[in-house]
Amino acid sequence: MKKFNIQAKVCRKKCIIDARTALQRLNLAKILIRKPFRYFKRILRCDEANICLYGKNMNKFYVNRLQNEGLLPDFVKSCKKFRGGGDEVSFWICSNYEGAILLSFYDADKLDSNQYINILDENLNEAAEMFRSSIVAYSDFILLHDRDPSHSSAKTQNWLLNRSYKQILIPGNSPDLNLAGNIIHRLKKKVFADRVFYRNLEEVKSAIIQTWYKMGEDDSFFFRNLILTFKNRQHQVIKNNGYYTKYKWKIIKLI
Repeated sequence: MKKFNIQAKVCRKKCIIDARTALQRLNLAKILIRKPFRYFKRILRCDEANICLYGKNMNKFYVNRLQNEGLLPDFVKSCKKFRGGGDEVSFWICSNYEGAILLSFYDADKLDSNQYINILDENLNEAAEMFRSSIVAYSDFILLHDRDPSHSSAKTQNWLLNRSYKQILIPGNSPDLNLAGNIIHRLKKKVFADRVFYRNLEEVKSAIIQTWYKMGEDDSFFFRNLILTFKNRQHQVIKNNGYYTKYKWKIIKLI
């Protein structure tokens, strides 16, 4: 193997892309690659996520205490008895070319078509008004979301069609094309920056709200940079025939 310069490497972690998904990605990239830049400035990026009370993968958290205070309630982290039981905050975000604009919390156990339609019904009108006030030249926004069952169901699609909302459905397992994935990753990283410890879900919600709207004020370049790099992502998808690309959620950084 050394003779042919073949080396043992750890497999890269990527979302599974089968032949059907690769074809969907390739067809979408070929359509979007022809669009002008002003088309992408009309996009509203929407997605859902959840944040665990204890952070990602139960990471260690540090607290400032004296030597004999280790068992005091304020310095003890609760253990989960059952996985995935009531210790997560689920939320929906919406952003445009200028930055973060809307945030809504929901019950994770009830995320179906009805719940998703309620979220859109409560927020899209406000998002449209904020969109038009920030970019007056473009009257119609384009909803960008993935093919989650609650997004792509017939009920949700009929609801969007009846209200004449334009949309782009991103194929599953495509974090390189899902711009909201970059935003959610950055939001989670900021919420748990400096190993912050939260005692309950209400503190997590408060941190998400503060971080989200602070990102809208301070990270305008980050949000614009997502659109500026979107063409490059499409080129990579076409180059690799719809399969894996080098893009991932962590690559977008402020410069």
